[in-house]
Amino acid sequence: MPTPRSVNEPAANYSERTLVEAPAIELIQELGWTPGDLNQEQPGPANPTGRRSFRETILPARLRAALRKLNPASPDDALDQAETLLAADRSAMLPIAANREVHRLLRDGVPVQLRQPDGSLKPDRVRLIDWIDPLANDFFVAAQTWIASDLYKRRPDAIGFVNGIPLLLCEWKAPTQPVQEAYDANLND
Repeated sequence: MPTPRSVNEPAANYSERTLVEAPAIELIQELGWTPGDLNQEQPGPANPTGRRSFRETILPARLRAALRKLNPASPDDALDQAETLLAADRSAMLPIAANREVHRLLRDGVPVQLRQPDGSLKPDRVRLIDWIDPLANDFFVAAQTWIASDLYKRRPDAIGFVNGIPLLLCEWKAPTQPVQEAYDANLND
């Protein structure tokens, strides 16, 4: 519990970021996640995350590294296919159908076609997550990541990426704010 501040202490020390967000990120870090702050991220070719725009919700650089690590025998073409299928626009789908499709890809891997020396295609799968050995995955929690759509540009307090894939969304509120505010003002969008 924070101690009451003195009259001379700046109010900034008691901000939502100081009281809630930073300690929460520290707890997530203790669980083995690598922390980062993407508030000043600049999309484009020089961006270390690999995002070319704020419309991308996946971190392509981390995803590509994880795909290579989890699928060492897969050719680059198969990894490209997996990345493209995972990042496909599903906004025209019903949300439950889109969620089921992505869940299937996460659980079972991404179906790809491997070109054989004789020109034929052989079906295969590219794993996105190592479900057997969790430590083989890349866990990255990013504070203040910008996400854009046609309607909104939002910045959740934190997004947890597993192998560059956003699987954890965190929106914290100061102790004086109702929890419902996090949903109504932020998560609902």
